[in-house]
Amino acid sequence: YDGQLNAPQIITQLVAGMTSAEIVYVSLRNATIANSKSGSTATFTNKTIATPPSGFAAITTKDFEVYINGRRVPDSQITSVTQVGVNIDVLLDVAGFFEQAGAVLQTVDEVLLIGKFN
Repeated sequence: YDGQLNAPQIITQLVAGMTSAEIVYVSLRNATIANSKSGSTATFTNKTIATPPSGFAAITTKDFEVYINGRRVPDSQITSVTQVGVNIDVLLDVAGFFEQAGAVLQTVDEVLLIGKFN
């Protein structure tokens, strides 16, 4: 009887974890109110869309949540989220959201953006 053949075997495998920059990116979730609105576009001044770390998927509109007057805008009605200089512009299907042809954002509308930006 050879005890070594029946001894449990331990296999050690090193798994690389995320870097600190990747952890910060994954946990990034900021919120801000639009500084201006015009037509179907809400502008968030002095905000910058985060850059995904190497190996991560590019940011899309699905990485953001938009609320108008406390109601969440469906992903299908967020046309684009783009960096324009030092601002973020969010183009929305406002007519579809309000279910009213020709509807546009008004100065009294509150537009909230949540997502991966600084």
